[in-house]
Amino acid sequence: MAKPKKKLKMEDIKKNNDVEVMSTIERIKLHEREYLLVTTAIFMVIIALVLFVLFGGFDKNSDLNILKIGNLNVEYDSNMTGASDVITLTEDNVVANETEVEDYATVFSVSNASKGKHKFKAFIVADQTMIDLDGCGDKLVNDNAIFFQINDGKIRSLYDVKTSDGYLILEDEIVSTNVNEYELKLWILKEKMEDENKSHFHGNIVIEEIEEE
Repeated sequence: MAKPKKKLKMEDIKKNNDVEVMSTIERIKLHEREYLLVTTAIFMVIIALVLFVLFGGFDKNSDLNILKIGNLNVEYDSNMTGASDVITLTEDNVVANETEVEDYATVFSVSNASKGKHKFKAFIVADQTMIDLDGCGDKLVNDNAIFFQINDGKIRSLYDVKTSDGYLILEDEIVSTNVNEYELKLWILKEKMEDENKSHFHGNIVIEEIEEE
């Protein structure tokens, strides 16, 4: 004898619909949580990368601050405006004698990027771009009034070391894994100025390896 079919009541339909609705809501909430977790993870990765770039960029020992020139590594001491290969002299650098020269120095170092011994030269060359930006082309001081000293070496004027490639301030060599460090001081000697209204100089330090013949 066939079992009689159970009649579908309105209460059963409503109950089933409620279960399906609750199941759908739970699935939506689950997806929302997953989306939130993924979004948060991506956001944290972005923040970490930004912090790494910001704080890593101010690390003076970073490889980004080291220039490879032939067999040499050249590193300029960093300051707030970037690598201090930039030379800027103004009326603030005019002194009556060398005893008035401040202790501030432009610092750079040369190390070996390979084995052996390598010779090199250091020049100061005029920074025409900065001269144009500063608009001081008519305020440039005569180079025989600009004096310099490297470490505790001899004091000379830029005029005395002038060449067709710039002002040759240093000739040296690097051996093995040594690191040669240099402190360069520059100033303008008042008594040598041809015009007291002309007291500007803008330049850059350039290192060149001397190729062996």
